[in-house]
Amino acid sequence: MSSPTRPKRPGAMVDSHNFSRDETTLDTEVEAEQAPKDLHEHRFGETVKGFRLRGGLSLRDLAVRTGLSVGMLSQLERNVTSPSLKTLTKLRIGLGVPLSALFEDEGDAPGPDAQHSLVRRKLSRPTLDIGDGVLKVLLSPATASNLQVMMLVVTPGGGTGDTVVGVPGEKAAIVMKGTLEVTVADETYTLQEGDTVQFDAELPHSFSNPGQADAQIMWIIGQRPAERHI
Repeated sequence: MSSPTRPKRPGAMVDSHNFSRDETTLDTEVEAEQAPKDLHEHRFGETVKGFRLRGGLSLRDLAVRTGLSVGMLSQLERNVTSPSLKTLTKLRIGLGVPLSALFEDEGDAPGPDAQHSLVRRKLSRPTLDIGDGVLKVLLSPATASNLQVMMLVVTPGGGTGDTVVGVPGEKAAIVMKGTLEVTVADETYTLQEGDTVQFDAELPHSFSNPGQADAQIMWIIGQRPAERHI
């Protein structure tokens, strides 16, 4: 297994480790053909619209908050188009909700166990196809706030497409299967199975799958809690 390019400056930390298949194929592995897309897929647009209406926001209000056009927001709410990673970030900031909330179905009425559980069961993983060859599978429970864990399934040639800048915090990726090319600021790292990368989420970053097979990535987002001023 080849080692990733080492960074020339601080910003992204990369580690290469030879995991055994037993270590990487625990309950977190999601085979592309087994991803529960038809099991727990929801209509993203209804979720966004529900949060917008509960917040008393018009489409124009949300457009101002997110920097997205009214037309784009309308298409998202009608499920005409899929959100990119950059658009997801803008939406969750504009709506003031954690990323996990955008995965849940609008109108769902989860029981006490689902709402307060520390566990996300394998058969209740929400999925979101964000286009550009990227499928997100949420692993964090509904109670998660400052830490989000998900599995990304990235098809060959798929990726973010454009540069993403996140909220204050850190992001990390573990390649469970396949190959991932990650760019952080002006450095690019090629990661193989078992490799990890961690970086400041506010740095410009993007990723793509340069391989010939689907890549499965454990994607972790640690958001810094907002400071409270009295």
